[in-house]
Amino acid sequence: MKRLSLSLALSIFLLPILTTAAAAQEPVVHAVFFYGPECPHCHQVITEVFPLLFNTYGGDNIEINYMPPESPEDEELENKAGPSIIEVSSAQLRILYVNLYWPIGRELYDNSMEMYGGFDGVPRLIVGDTALIGGADIPGQFPGIIETGLAEGGIAWPDLPQIDTIINKLIPLPTPTAQPSEEPASGVTQSPESSQTLIPITPTTTPESIPPIPDQNLTVIDRIKLDLTGNIISILVLLGMVASVIYAGVYMFSKPNLQSESWRLWSVLALGVLGIGVASYLAHIETTGSMAVCGPIGDCNTVNHSEYVLLFNFLPIAVFGLIGYIAILITWIIAKTKSGIISDLALLAILAMTCFGTIFSIYLTFLEPFVIGATCAWCLSSAIDMTAMMLISLPPGMAAWHRLKTQLT
Repeated sequence: MKRLSLSLALSIFLLPILTTAAAAQEPVVHAVFFYGPECPHCHQVITEVFPLLFNTYGGDNIEINYMPPESPEDEELENKAGPSIIEVSSAQLRILYVNLYWPIGRELYDNSMEMYGGFDGVPRLIVGDTALIGGADIPGQFPGIIETGLAEGGIAWPDLPQIDTIINKLIPLPTPTAQPSEEPASGVTQSPESSQTLIPITPTTTPESIPPIPDQNLTVIDRIKLDLTGNIISILVLLGMVASVIYAGVYMFSKPNLQSESWRLWSVLALGVLGIGVASYLAHIETTGSMAVCGPIGDCNTVNHSEYVLLFNFLPIAVFGLIGYIAILITWIIAKTKSGIISDLALLAILAMTCFGTIFSIYLTFLEPFVIGATCAWCLSSAIDMTAMMLISLPPGMAAWHRLKTQLT
């Protein structure tokens, strides 16, 4: 009886303490964020969206942990593309940043695709049972999910394989150290052993304070292997385009075919309309940060979210291509509806624009396997389309050139 009374008294005494401790433990929202080191939309989410959220939900106490390398091979890969996994935590928000350059990152990503679905591409955020994909969905929907989750007592880590094992392996991120001759950039984490930037992820970083992930140590073979099947196809297409340009150069110095072939102009029209469709879709992807439907071959979202999608740092490549296709079709209308010198000038302009477009497409196609390490099937379709337009418009264009020379002389 005394024991029962003592237990009851202790329970009554401890109940307020336990209740207060439980109330003091704030609900937490957990999320897993997949990113590519060279993906500009990923960097935008990392530097513009997440810092505001961390500051809103307990930014006074930020903790950063990471998964250390476990082998010399891991250390080498970390030097190339940054740590495999970093966890940033505040009082009410914990986000696991998963680097897709790492095998463990790709494995987790593939598991998330199987379990949660959605388009294939980054940035990709898994929170609760929801997959948010792209630079528009994450800032648009994640804040509301956090509010709802906190009101309902928090959101646990997504049910991904190995997630608990990964969390247990995380250790505090090393303190940045500067080299004797230079200071590290504000908000940029550096390896204690070297001055190489590892990863531009902290809740206080800004776009101006972070350089891109250094990946110059990746060899050409390394890059091709990142998307082996797609990159092999792009190399074959690249060789075909180069051969087409060489053929066009030889043809321009040969005797022209002055016979009228109407099918060529109508083929240019059909290919131009097709090119406008492809370029319009890619322009939508590049300007909105949405995920493209890539198909079974290639990794078009990596290409369309890379730093090379902007021309002169402000004009999306696909928008530039769309303008080019529209210009070709307008010139086609002039060539078809006018006659004499005006028609010949239009035919020559079509040839000049398609030649330029083909050469520019060669440059873009070269970037995919050898620089970016991924291939965009949509981009290859546009490149093949432009090359076909050049070859088809070659005879009428050169015939127009010779007629113009005759008339001018």
